[in-house]
This record gives sequence, structure tokens and C-alpha cells, in this order.
Amino acid sequence: MSAMAGSGRKILVVDGATAIVGGVNLSADYEVRPLAKSGAIEGKPSQFVRDTDLQIDGPAVAQIQTLFLEHWTAQKGPALDQAKFFPAVPRKGGEVVRTLGSAPKDAVPRYYVTMLSAIRTAEQRISLSTAYFVPTEKEVSDLIDAARRGVEVRLLLPGESDSELALTVGRSNYRELLEAGVKIYETRNEILHSKAAVVDGVWTIIGSSNFDRRSVILNDEVDCVVLGHETGQQMEAMFEDDFKQATPIDLAAWKDRPVSTKIKEIFYSAWQNQL
Repeated sequence: MSAMAGSGRKILVVDGATAIVGGVNLSADYEVRPLAKSGAIEGKPSQFVRDTDLQIDGPAVAQIQTLFLEHWTAQKGPALDQAKFFPAVPRKGGEVVRTLGSAPKDAVPRYYVTMLSAIRTAEQRISLSTAYFVPTEKEVSDLIDAARRGVEVRLLLPGESDSELALTVGRSNYRELLEAGVKIYETRNEILHSKAAVVDGVWTIIGSSNFDRRSVILNDEVDCVVLGHETGQQMEAMFEDDFKQATPIDLAAWKDRPVSTKIKEIFYSAWQNQL
């Protein structure tokens, strides 16, 4: 078994045949406690961590195992006996999987360009969740362009966060997005840590990258793109359930938020390139 949690990446590989990637950390915040929901946070029994992971079985696991070994070597880990790391694994299912290992040394940020490409080519629907929403100008403009050409764009974003700065900066983009027709929902009674998206019910990405600058230029991340109707439909169903439990942001009400809040957003936005 190979496991990695750190620098953004979260990887678990078992026997070279099964892998898990996503946003879940090895943390007590995710454990099940009596008389509380799964992942309840100490002192906040009504809240829990909302996260998403992807289990992969089959030959695609080799991509993730290779990424783990590359990172292990780069971090000067001791030599490993790799004789059984890459067994012959039979194909399972008809989905196509591609693993994206993003790192600061990359000349082209793989997750970033892949995500932008998916948004730009979407035809019907984009559903996206992220723990930290600090988008680049291109990400904002591409979401707006998608909504204006008739694509249903829905964002599941945190209602509260361990980073007030990131939360405030993210909200400074709401008005422009809402005016273009993007639908925004904020989670309630939970800590959103999921990093996932589904486009047109057939293109899915799940991993450790947030929709923010840090994931693009600073962090080592791992994300898996899945092409297939089965995974896409499971993701669509998951998002539908999440949106039902979240609070929709109304444009008119958002425009009427306190002036002090608007000033705070403008001030915090000056720091967005450091997030």
C-alpha cells in the first residue's frame, strides 16, 4: 500500500490495483462520532466535513502509482522495492481515466488548462464545487462566457471557511457571475472541502486542486479526469443533492448587502494573488 497526504496531494494505492484520490485528508475531522454526523467537528456537532473522493480500480491505477513514486523520489524517500508495484491488472468498466499530477515546476499548469478547456467546450451544464474559490480572471471570464452562451453553470461554494480572506475574496466575484446567469449556492451547517466538477454529464474531475491560484502555481496536486456516462451521472446526482441542501445566492439580495461588507471585499481582493 502506498499513501501520500501533503503538499495538496492525497493519494492511496493498494496492491497496484486500487487507488483513491480526492480531497479527504487523514484527519480526525472526518471520523464518525457518536450522536453526531460523520465528520463532525469538535465543538460544532451540527457541522461536518463535506468532501469527495474517487476510487479507481483497474489499469488506470498505474498512472497514480507512478505519480506517487515520482513524488517519493523527489522528496528523497528511501529506496523502495518496486517489484510488485505494477501488477498486471484486468480492465474494469468502460470509463476512461487520466491522472493529472500538477506541480509548481510545470511550465504549463495541467489542472488549470484542463479545467479551462472543459469550461470552454461545455454545451449543456457545468457543476463545480471547491473549498477555496479564488479564481483567476480567465476562470471568471470563462464561467461567464459559458453562462452567456446558454450553458447552465452552477457553483457549490462554502458558506463558511477556515480562511476568511479566501471566502471574502471569492465573494467579491459573485455579482459579476450572478449577473451573467451563473448560479451560486453556499453550503450550510458543514465545512466544504470537496474539489470536483462534472461537465455535460460525461466529463468528471475529482482531486485535490481548488479553484484558486495556489493550486495553479504553488501546490503539488493530483486530479483524475474520468470520461464516461456512468461516473458523470453519479456526480450529477451527488450535485443535485448538494444543491438542495445549500443556500442559493439571490442577485437582488446580494446587491443590497451592507456597504461595510462591500468595502471589506474590495480591500481583501488586493491580496488575492497571494492566496
